[in-house]
This record gives sequence, structure tokens and C-alpha cells, in this order.
Amino acid sequence: MASEAKTDSTPKSKSALLGRLTLLAVLVGLISTLSYALSMPMIIRRVHPDFGAWWDLNQFYFMEGAATALGLLTGIRLGRSFVSDTPARTRGANVALLFGIIVLIPLMHLCAEAARISWGASSSVTQGVIVGHIHVAGKPLDKVLMTGVYFFKTAGFGALAGLALFAIAAVAFMGTGKSSEEQTAAA
Repeated sequence: MASEAKTDSTPKSKSALLGRLTLLAVLVGLISTLSYALSMPMIIRRVHPDFGAWWDLNQFYFMEGAATALGLLTGIRLGRSFVSDTPARTRGANVALLFGIIVLIPLMHLCAEAARISWGASSSVTQGVIVGHIHVAGKPLDKVLMTGVYFFKTAGFGALAGLALFAIAAVAFMGTGKSSEEQTAAA
């Protein structure tokens, strides 16, 4: 009973860390997406002009970064469910999280560019809607929906990258060390 609690503590703590990081990415993404869609920096500038100007320049990058981080973390968490070997799952998640932190900024730009590709075959990038930064005009609900779709498309591409990072890390550790069945048989 005591040995089971010790062996289960590492995966649960790693899962808790991934859960907290995922929640943080969701909160940052929600705040920055709504702020961007509803032009909140203009309201913030009335109260605190310096912070409003800074937030106006950086809120789009917070939105892209949070979407990419959410996708990476979701991909890593999803990849963990496909691996039955506990040591490979734990080590793979640790290494994939480390690689995810290292490649977050370049991957943020790549996922954001991929999310800007339109669904239609007539154009490769949605002109007038998303160019560089999102240029949204219209009703507030339309703005929220358009930025929300962009956020989730970016997160989706980040999830694919997170799954790939976890797959590479898990395969690297799958053949090393003893599996949980071998450790149980040896004891």
C-alpha cells in the first residue's frame, strides 16, 4: 500500500503540473483573446495609459503564445494516454515538456502562420480578416468568434506539435530501462 502511493506520486504530480500549466494557458488565452476581440486596450488606456499602450502592442502575442502552449500541453497530455509503460510515459512527458518550452516561441509563429491559412481554395491567406495581426471589423460577437476560431486553430496546430514531441520523447525512452512488468517480476 505504501509502495503504491510512492510509485503513483510521480505521475500524479506531473499530471498536476501539466494540468496547472494547461489551466494557465487557458486563462491567459481567454483574457488576451477577449481583450483583443473587444478592443480592451482603449478602455485600459483611459485608466493607465502606459499599461494600455504596452498591452495593445503585446496582447496578440499573448494570445498566440497561450494558444500554442495550450496546444502543446494538450498534445502532451493526450500522448500520455497512448503509452502504457509508466516509466516511458513519465520520462516522455518530462522531455516533451522541456522540448515544448524550448521551441515555444518559434512554434508560436509557425502555428499562427498555419492558422491564418483559409479553408477555401481561392486564397491561401484570408485577406482583410487576418494579415499579420487580426484586423477585425464588425459586431462584437463577430469579432469574438473570429478571434476564437483563430485561437483554436492555432491551438490545434500546437496540439499536433505536442503529440509529435511526446511521440519522439516516448519512443526514445521506450526501449531504455526496465518496463514496469520487468520491475515487478524482478521484485
